[in-house]
Amino acid sequence: MSLNNMSLNNPVRATFRHLLPSDELMTHIRREAEHLCAQHPAVRDVAATIELPNRSRRSGRVFRARVQLAVSGAALIAKSQAGDPHDALRRAFRAAERNVNHTLGRRREARSRGGRTHSDEMTDA
Repeated sequence: MSLNNMSLNNPVRATFRHLLPSDELMTHIRREAEHLCAQHPAVRDVAATIELPNRSRRSGRVFRARVQLAVSGAALIAKSQAGDPHDALRRAFRAAERNVNHTLGRRREARSRGGRTHSDEMTDA
């Protein structure tokens, strides 16, 4: 099931797989997305997925979280898993933030050297 909400000026899509959507998880996703968009205005789109795959005897209940971002010319994906859905989402959003920092940092370095990045070439085509 998917739920659509607005975060600042950026849409936030949340998908829940094999578990019922909750207002508490949706609020958590919205807060994390707002924090990310406030830190990085280049983030254009946020999609978060939380799922509870079939349980195994060894690992028990493990929630998987996936965050997809559209950052001006690039698509970034971050994944995480944990025994708690909030923890899995928090870890995935932190990984997404690191990915954004890395991507934007590489672009700044390339531009300061006068070079072009791969995403710059893709947008010119």
